[in-house]
Amino acid sequence: MFKWKSNRNNGSDNRPGDGAEQKLMKIFQDLQGGSAEAFQILYDKYQLKVYRFCLRILAEETLAEDAFQETFIKVYEKRKSFRGENFQAWLFTIARHTCYNIIRRRRDFDEYAEYHQVDTKLEESDHALKDCIEDAITSLPLP
Repeated sequence: MFKWKSNRNNGSDNRPGDGAEQKLMKIFQDLQGGSAEAFQILYDKYQLKVYRFCLRILAEETLAEDAFQETFIKVYEKRKSFRGENFQAWLFTIARHTCYNIIRRRRDFDEYAEYHQVDTKLEESDHALKDCIEDAITSLPLP
């Protein structure tokens, strides 16, 4: 399980009228330019929300952790496609699609495993059949 960093601050960037929206826009622009610091700020701000969102969809901690990590990797990889309108909506869309892809991959794997599952009873009966045939061959008269 991850150890979550506290993203609490003194509240100065969340109060109306103090330029919070302008600060976020600057952070988004910096992220698009490849700023690791901007990425870290957004990661700290949204990490717990994204993890909980993934956990609600996937209902397994390890899968949620994987989805959470994939989400932030995709955010950084696709940072130039963000249009600057609503980062949180964009982020959670990526998280939702990542979770759905994990569910889809898992379902496909389960279907594959079920289709290709070897029936152990059949294997046991194959051995019994083999033994029976060998016994029958050895009991045949020699020519």
